[in-house]
Amino acid sequence: DILNLSKAERRQYESHIGNIRNAQSTLESSCSEGETKGRKEGLAEGLAKGQAAVILAMYHSGLPIEQSAQIVKLSVDQVRSMIEVVSIGENYILL
Repeated sequence: DILNLSKAERRQYESHIGNIRNAQSTLESSCSEGETKGRKEGLAEGLAKGQAAVILAMYHSGLPIEQSAQIVKLSVDQVRSMIEVVSIGENYILL
C-alpha cells in the first residue's frame, strides 16, 4: 500500500510513476505523428495515381498533350513522362 511507504520510498514510487506516464505520452504522441504522416503520404499517392489516370484518359481520347498539361497544371514534359505506358489489353501501366 502506498500509504505505508516511507517518504523516500514514496518519492521513488512517484518518480517511477512519472517516468511511466512520460514514456506513455511519448509513445502516444509518436504513434499519432506516424498515423498523420501515413495518411498524408497515402493521400499524396492516391492523388498522383488519380492525376495519372486522368492524363492517360485525356491522351487516349485525343486531347493534345499541351492542353492536358494546362488542365492538370503540370509541365508538358511532366505529362509526356506520365504518358509513357505499356498497353496490356484494356489496362495501362505507367512506366
